[in-house]
Amino acid sequence: MEKRNNSVDGGKAVSRRDFFRVASAYGLSSTMLAATALGSFSLPQLAQAAEQNNKRRYKKAAKHTLTFGASGFNEKNLLIERAGCIDFLKDVEARTDGEIRVEFVGDNQICGQLSCVKKTQQGIVDMFTASTQNSAGGAPYLNVLDYAYMFPTRASQYHFLYHPDSQKILRDPLREKHGLQSLLSHSLG
Repeated sequence: MEKRNNSVDGGKAVSRRDFFRVASAYGLSSTMLAATALGSFSLPQLAQAAEQNNKRRYKKAAKHTLTFGASGFNEKNLLIERAGCIDFLKDVEARTDGEIRVEFVGDNQICGQLSCVKKTQQGIVDMFTASTQNSAGGAPYLNVLDYAYMFPTRASQYHFLYHPDSQKILRDPLREKHGLQSLLSHSLG
C-alpha cells in the first residue's frame, strides 16, 4: 500500500485506500477538489473538505453533468504541475451556480494520453486534458502547437492561444475538422 505524507500536523499519512474511502463517501470529484485545494492534509481534514465540496456541488440538481477525462492526472501530480483543469472545473460549476456539474475522472481511469481526444470526439467523455503532441494522433492539426520553432517562448504561445486571431487560425478548424473546442491551455515550454 502506498503511503503519502499529506499530513500538516505530523499525524498519520493519508493512504491511497483512505483517499478512495473518502471518495466513496463524497464522490471522486469532490474529494479531488478537496485534496488539490488543501495541498497537504490529514485524513479528517480531507474528509471535512470533501464533505463541504460535496454539499456545495450537490446543493441543487444540475441541469447538465459533464465528464472530464484527465489522462494521468491525479490529486498528487496536480499539486505539482498545476495544469489548471481543477480550477477550470471549479470555475465552470461556480459560474453556472451548479447548473453544470463536471465529474473529474483522472489517473487514466477513463482515457489516457493517446485516447482522450478520440473518446471526446466519440462522445464518451465531454472534456479532456492531455498533451497536444500525444493527442495529435486523433487530431493531427494539434501538431502545429508542438513545432519547436513555432513559439520561441511560453509567453508567445499564450499570446497566440488567447489572441482573437487564433479563433480563425486554430479554434475554428479544430471545431470544424475534429469536433474539438479548446477551452483552456497551459504551456510547460
